[in-house]
Amino acid sequence: MKFQEFLNNKAKDFEKILDERLKIKEPKKLYMAMRYLPMLGGKRLRPLMAYLSCRALRHAPNTDSKEVYIFGAVLEMIHNFTLIHDDIMDNDPTRRGHKSVHEKFGLEAGINAGDALFAEAFEFLAESPLEPSLVKQLVKDVALMSKGIVEGQQMDVDFESTINSVKIEDYLKMIEKKTALLFQIAAKGGALIAGASQEDVKNMEEFGRLSGIAFQICDDLLDIVGVEKEIGKPKWSDIRKGKKTLMVIHALQHASDEEKKILKKALGKRNASDEEVEAAVSVMEKLGSISNARKLAKEYRDKAKKCLEKIPDSEYRRLLFDLTDFMVERIK
Repeated sequence: MKFQEFLNNKAKDFEKILDERLKIKEPKKLYMAMRYLPMLGGKRLRPLMAYLSCRALRHAPNTDSKEVYIFGAVLEMIHNFTLIHDDIMDNDPTRRGHKSVHEKFGLEAGINAGDALFAEAFEFLAESPLEPSLVKQLVKDVALMSKGIVEGQQMDVDFESTINSVKIEDYLKMIEKKTALLFQIAAKGGALIAGASQEDVKNMEEFGRLSGIAFQICDDLLDIVGVEKEIGKPKWSDIRKGKKTLMVIHALQHASDEEKKILKKALGKRNASDEEVEAAVSVMEKLGSISNARKLAKEYRDKAKKCLEKIPDSEYRRLLFDLTDFMVERIK
């Protein structure tokens, strides 16, 4: 089975769990808004990482049981909660090619839907049939992860109001919190559910962290080089918002005074014309900012693969290799 086919099939498994869990109740508007984004699709990469990490470390029986699926669905709920609130903060009208939650249901319902989805995730995790001590560990990990994601989001917002003071190490720290933490805890949680050794759990956790950093660099690249129809949101929106992505930071560090003027005409300017943004992108291309980001993403991917070499070979380890490739191949 090809990886894309496997991914699609497994995504349907998680979608079924989400559909069963996120039932519409009263007040209907809240629960309709709450399930709207999770049921719009998505690649389900975070639950897939949890599933594959669990299956690759089969130190306990029945690792293909409902426990790892519940954990994966919990992560997907929290991921969607962050997207709902991100769209509100960024005033994004679309997500996954459809209206964003707050655009479809209103600002108040959007905020409430995100909050309710977050609470539902913890309720679902607390009900898991896993051993109570393991549930306690996972609840703590997911709580710390959630706080870290919010910290990363605040860093991202704060960076928008600065021009030259954000460094590449600041960016990497921000995406490690905002994005990589979810993949990190997905991989760690999968290993814990499998009953893996402490060494294997730590190794898998590092694999998730490195993969998540590579993923976010690629996600930022897609805003510049991707096709709007495929990425599901307006192209160049990060530039117009003034997001300090790796490409922007690199360009600002290496640009001449004249090139900085071109960049600043588009950065953080919501009504920047396509011509102004295209000129800024041309500067990034000329300075090697885009090729540098591609290179760094692949370096993090390769470091993640090194972690996988420490676990026994299996079908599921090979699928984890495929997953890491998939997470960066979107920038080709």
